[in-house]
Amino acid sequence: MFRDGALLGPADLARLDPQLGDELDRLEDFFASVAAGISDAAHPAQHPQAAHYDSLSAADIVDQLELGELARLFATRNMQGEFAAEPHEVSALFVAQQRALYEAAATPHGEVVAQRIVGGVSGVTAGLASALPQGMIRFGETVDAITIDETGAHVRAGANSYHADQVVLACSLVPLRAVAFDPPLPPELAAAVHGLGYGRVTKTALQYPERVWPAGYATTTGRAQRVYEPTVGHPAESGILMGYTGGEGGTRLADLAESERMHEIELSQREMYPALPPPLGGFSQAWSGLPLFGGSYAVYRPGEITRFWDVLRRPHGCIHFAGEHTATWTGYLEGAVESGETVASRLLANR
Repeated sequence: MFRDGALLGPADLARLDPQLGDELDRLEDFFASVAAGISDAAHPAQHPQAAHYDSLSAADIVDQLELGELARLFATRNMQGEFAAEPHEVSALFVAQQRALYEAAATPHGEVVAQRIVGGVSGVTAGLASALPQGMIRFGETVDAITIDETGAHVRAGANSYHADQVVLACSLVPLRAVAFDPPLPPELAAAVHGLGYGRVTKTALQYPERVWPAGYATTTGRAQRVYEPTVGHPAESGILMGYTGGEGGTRLADLAESERMHEIELSQREMYPALPPPLGGFSQAWSGLPLFGGSYAVYRPGEITRFWDVLRRPHGCIHFAGEHTATWTGYLEGAVESGETVASRLLANR
């Protein structure tokens, strides 16, 4: 951790606050105890005390446990990093659901390792699209209305209109808030589409000619929040430091131009590692500033598991929802793939 002008290791933090480790363990033990009551991570609302835990935020739990200053900082950075939101914006039941999911995934497979795709994730979708008949995938058309009648669904995208037996809405819910549905969506579904929370992450990657930083993640009280090296396994001499800024910090950075964001994160990284040479280049992406995304990924806020979880995951006539926000593994590529497989299996079963 970088704090008060110093880079602190585990031993330094233990000297500053001898209770830090125990307090963080108590926080994780609390969420683990709630997770133990989730028999199926796909159905967190079936927890015997779902309404109670969903009414609480992660910040409420931190307060209940009376964590100290350093433990609160780590808890805040963990929420900003994992959920791209502030602790008060994250349902305690949602945290427990994700813990239950991680536990179930780790048990049969051992350590869960992050993978990266050469050329970027867009190569996956481009590859899938290339296997389809010419013209089946249409780019650059924005859906502005969906009408359902006795003949099926009519999707209007500007001057073009398409008829279908089934419609799968696989985008973020944010752009769907501007789509006109006729007849209107059922009230509980409309509330979910218009109300579900989204995290706000700004990711800023800077490439340096030399790696003059220690290995591993670093937490900072500065604007970068969390700093890590995504090129840790790459053999090149140069390396990339990523600033991962979530929640309110991500929103503040999103208000800046990309060059200003890169400058701010470079200053934050340079505070941590003064020997950094000038960067070779970089980029910064603020997901909350992109209208077709509106955020990084879904975050179920207090009360939203019990209100929105089930309604987003079931079909509504010929309309189906897909995307990470409808998956058990909410967020990330895994959730998107999972949701697509779920909806495709449903449609094939009903042919």
